[in-house]
Amino acid sequence: MTKKILLVVIGLLGVQLSAGLACGQQWGHLSARFVFDGTPPKPKPTLVTKDAAFCGKFKLTDDSLVVNPKNKGIANVVVFLRDTKKPAIHPDYPQVTQVVLGGNLKKDDKTGENSLKLTLESLVEKYKKYNLTAADFLQVNITGKAPSPLTGEEFKKLTPKDKITIPPLFEKKVSLNNVNCRFVPRIGLLQTYQTLVLGNNDLVGHNTNIACFANGGVNPLIPAGAQVEQKFTIDERYPSPTSCSIHPWMNAFLMIRSNPYFAASDADGKIHIKNIPAGTWEFYFWQEKSGHVRSVTVGGKKTEWKRGRVDLKIPAGKTLDLGDVVVDKKLFQDE
Repeated sequence: MTKKILLVVIGLLGVQLSAGLACGQQWGHLSARFVFDGTPPKPKPTLVTKDAAFCGKFKLTDDSLVVNPKNKGIANVVVFLRDTKKPAIHPDYPQVTQVVLGGNLKKDDKTGENSLKLTLESLVEKYKKYNLTAADFLQVNITGKAPSPLTGEEFKKLTPKDKITIPPLFEKKVSLNNVNCRFVPRIGLLQTYQTLVLGNNDLVGHNTNIACFANGGVNPLIPAGAQVEQKFTIDERYPSPTSCSIHPWMNAFLMIRSNPYFAASDADGKIHIKNIPAGTWEFYFWQEKSGHVRSVTVGGKKTEWKRGRVDLKIPAGKTLDLGDVVVDKKLFQDE
């Protein structure tokens, strides 16, 4: 029980500290809708060259450019804050936090052992809106030691100066699945604290070759019905190409960032990034077929985003809505 109480207090302190750091900081949001300039292209059928008896059933198409025929919205446009300044993180976002036990750690007068002030039940009740359970608070790392839950004996040896790293309490795992001989989703969004779960829902084997630059590449073989977990701990400056060498038409991209200010456009071409620190930040825009999203029309005015980058001023307490960002169709032409 002592172990559980310690971990509970550490988790609570992490949430409180995050909110404290954000005190006085103002926040805003970013919205946009990416629109194809011209008549939406028709999807091209994919030539299935391997496991045709299985993969040939799914009417696969080339998804490097997906345009909604109803509203011309471009799916899978990646947007992220790439400024060299490190942004503050809004307390509603999960984040890894170092906390000092400080006054919450004290000696019991009778036993001489460390004790703490809160209970597991009170913490679960306080944060019940996040649907957390006791298990969400039971993993911590002591600075300078191997990651592991604290034991009762380790707890007795702690001092008020010991720093504890708590993992975020929400959305700990992100999935990238092989489904019907394609990757789902086409664009994976992963923060460095999260675990990537590579799954295979198919009846045939796949491999998932993720060609990261900063983190180094991985290429696990994933048998039918299996899963493999991967960790990536370093920011990537661009989406990392992901492929299956067994089935060469299968492609996806994985965007790995240490902050939560990134998104991929949905089937209508829309993105919304919430709770960005107010102020001017550099954002990057990318799409699989075009690469840098450069030649665009915003608010009826043609403009050039050099190398897909643009400085945007996020207003305090409001949304910067770029509206329809019409992307020049020449960017998508095959060379």
